[in-house]
Parts: sequence; structure tokens; C-alpha cells
Amino acid sequence: ANQLGYEVDELVGKPGLNLFFDVDREGAQSRLSECLQQLGQSMSWELRKVRSDGEVRWVRSNARAVLRANQPVVLMACEDITERKSAEERIRQQDSEIRQIIDFVPEHLVVLSPDRSRLYANQAVLAYHGLTHDQWRDAGRLTITLKNPHRFFHPDDWPRAVRETEDEFASGIPHEFEVWLHR
Repeated sequence: ANQLGYEVDELVGKPGLNLFFDVDREGAQSRLSECLQQLGQSMSWELRKVRSDGEVRWVRSNARAVLRANQPVVLMACEDITERKSAEERIRQQDSEIRQIIDFVPEHLVVLSPDRSRLYANQAVLAYHGLTHDQWRDAGRLTITLKNPHRFFHPDDWPRAVRETEDEFASGIPHEFEVWLHR
């Protein structure tokens, strides 16, 4: 109650769903119903609630349905996670802005995970090879076991590209190299 700016007596006898932000009420109802059906099991979810002053706050609710006088009730502990959600949104926005900038770079930029899974390719890579991001990402791992390396790389440059890539991956540092590519 205090977390949302209400006194306990202001909430007694009032529908708890009214505390949820309009667009989250249906989700809250669904989660509470699910919780009541899974008596004794803990659940958690993140939804927005509205403070008494009208401010919308993100709240992580940990809930468990129990029997009280043979009636199921939901016990909830709520944590305000608004700052964390705001930070996550800022990171998503910054990531989007960085990707937009990288997409304008006329060089081929690729991000691979430590296991060489394809994470990201800029628009120069995708346009050059005529691929969508999903097609590029799902094409597999960039390793010497690539079935047809000469589809993308010129045969004279493939061994050197593999050697340089393997050496740099082993050291764990970002790297660049130049090769002849096929469209």
C-alpha cells in the first residue's frame, strides 16, 4: 500500500486489479487466475501499477495462492523495478542507435559470439550478399567447417581469413581483416 502511496484503509474492499495500469489489467487478471489454479506454487511477473498520485510504476510481483479459511487467496510481495526498467529501455534505445550508425558504415561489420554464432551484420554485409538478417544469422557458424566457404570468400583468401580469425578469437580481442568476397 505505502509503495503506491495508499493507506491500507483506502484499499480494503476495493478491487485489487484497479491498481494495475489500464493496459496491464488483463494480464494481471490472467496471472492471478493462473496463480489461483496452481495453489501453493510461487509465481512472479512484471506489470505496471498506478500510484495514488497517478504515476505509473513497474512492479515485480512474487505471488503464491494459499488456502485461508478454506478459501483460496493470493499473497503477493511487490518490488518497485521502475528504475531497472528505465535503464533497460535506455540500453535498448542506445543499442538501436548504435546499430543505425553501424548500418551506415560502408565496411562489412559482423559480430560473432565466442562460439562463433552469428549475432549481427550491418547493412553493408546484408546488401552485398543479398540476405536478410535472419538468413545471415541462421546460415551457421563462421568456421573452417563451413560447407561452401567459396560462396562468400575468394579461394585464395579463405585460408588466411580462417587463420587470422582463429588466432584473434583465441586471444578474445576484436579484429579486422581484408579479403576478396564474392557477391
